[in-house]
Amino acid sequence: MTLLKISPEALNGMGITLLILAAINLLWRVGLLSKMVKVISPKPDYQKYESEIDHLKATIDLMREKEKISNSTLDLYRMGENVAGSGAWCWTMSKDPDEVMYTDNFARFFDVVPGQIITAKALMDIVHVDDRETVNTKLKAAFEKGEEYEIQYRIVRRNDRNDLIKCIGKPIKNHNGDVVKIQGVVVLLETDVD
Repeated sequence: MTLLKISPEALNGMGITLLILAAINLLWRVGLLSKMVKVISPKPDYQKYESEIDHLKATIDLMREKEKISNSTLDLYRMGENVAGSGAWCWTMSKDPDEVMYTDNFARFFDVVPGQIITAKALMDIVHVDDRETVNTKLKAAFEKGEEYEIQYRIVRRNDRNDLIKCIGKPIKNHNGDVVKIQGVVVLLETDVD
C-alpha cells in the first residue's frame, strides 16, 4: 500500500509546500507526529515556578488594593474641593503642547468645558491684561528657581465680568532638580471686580 505518491511536477514552485503539508498530514494520521511533539516539548514543571506565580499574584492583589485607596483618596479630594470652592490644576512642561490638566471646579472658574484640552497660553489669555506681567513673573520664578508662590489676580470671564482669584502654585522637580511641572490650587475670592 502506498501512503504518499508525489509526482515530479509537484516539486516545482508551491509543490514543496504541499509536500511538507502532505508529510505532516501523513505523520499525524499514523500517530508519529503526536509522539514527536511530546518528545520535543515536554510538559512544563509548574511546581518549580510556584513561588514566582505566588509572588505575581500577591503583587497583583497589592496593586488592586492601591488602586482602591487611590480612588478613595480622589473621591475625598473632590469632596474637599467642592466644600472649599477651590479648583486644582497641573501644568506639565514635557507635554506638547504645554497642556494643563484641571479639575471640574477649575474649569468652572475659567469658563473651560470639562475635558477640553487647554494650554497654559490659552489660560494666560484669560488673565486680566493688567495682571499678566505679575503672573508671568511668579511663573518664571517657579520654573527657574523652583519657588512656590501665592498670588491674587483677575480673570476675564466670557460675559466680560472680572473675577478675583487666589492661586497657590508649587513646582515639582525631577531627580535632577529640574522643574518638570507646576501644580496648584485656585480659589474664587470675589466676583465682578474692577
